[in-house]
Amino acid sequence: PKAGQANARVSVRVFNLDNRTTKIMDIGKDDDVYVPRLMWADAQRVAVVKLNRLQNQLDLLLCHSATTVSTSLLMHRNEFYIGDDVLDNIQFLPDGNGFLYVGEMDGWNHIHHYSMAGTELSQLTKGEYDVMSLLGYDADKKMVYYQAAEESPLCRDIYMVSLSGKVKKKISSLKGTNEAEVSVGGKYLFVTSHNATTPPRYSMLDAAGKVLRTIDDNKDLSAKMADYEIASKEYFTFNQTDGVALNGWLMKPAGFDGSKQYPVVLVQY
Repeated sequence: PKAGQANARVSVRVFNLDNRTTKIMDIGKDDDVYVPRLMWADAQRVAVVKLNRLQNQLDLLLCHSATTVSTSLLMHRNEFYIGDDVLDNIQFLPDGNGFLYVGEMDGWNHIHHYSMAGTELSQLTKGEYDVMSLLGYDADKKMVYYQAAEESPLCRDIYMVSLSGKVKKKISSLKGTNEAEVSVGGKYLFVTSHNATTPPRYSMLDAAGKVLRTIDDNKDLSAKMADYEIASKEYFTFNQTDGVALNGWLMKPAGFDGSKQYPVVLVQY
């Protein structure tokens, strides 16, 4: 809305292709809310993600498409803000084993497993690091694939963890940024890996993390780049006056001479 105008009132509706009817789902009396995500939990029930206007409370509702009746699966409240990393990391499991939710319940973004009754069954990942995204699920082996910054906030790696939480394995090998697309059913992973000195590498992996095929390793580009005198990034860590450690990087000019002075361009976030 423009300044001074009322907020748009949002409803969730399901259109039946067979009888050509539309039904309005019951998402509560307060309609001055956001509905940022919708997804099918199964063939009959649609999951509705509802946010308040302050965007610090998320409600996950399960609405029956025929009766329009809804039940509450989860209420997650954050003191400050609930961002897109939460909204895009809700996944209903195809075998009726509930759903996965990534949230900062203990101060870090981790994967939580809930039943379809809304009861938390387990926390699949733990530690002082953030899970960045859910990638997929293998229903046969009951394995969850995800991306996390476990080893360093400078890196993104691909992991797999069993639904029981007893088995966990790192899949990616290149130190840097690793991204993956997981096939339907979780049998294959298409992984892209790169860092500050390595161009993107594309490979196909099986569900156990074994490389089945290297699609493109960009060796030609690496060889061509070696012909150019390109300054590389040097990563470092420094402490603030309050003792908090921050990460940074430095690029020195080609032919750098430590006995000389150079102008510096400082980029601060």
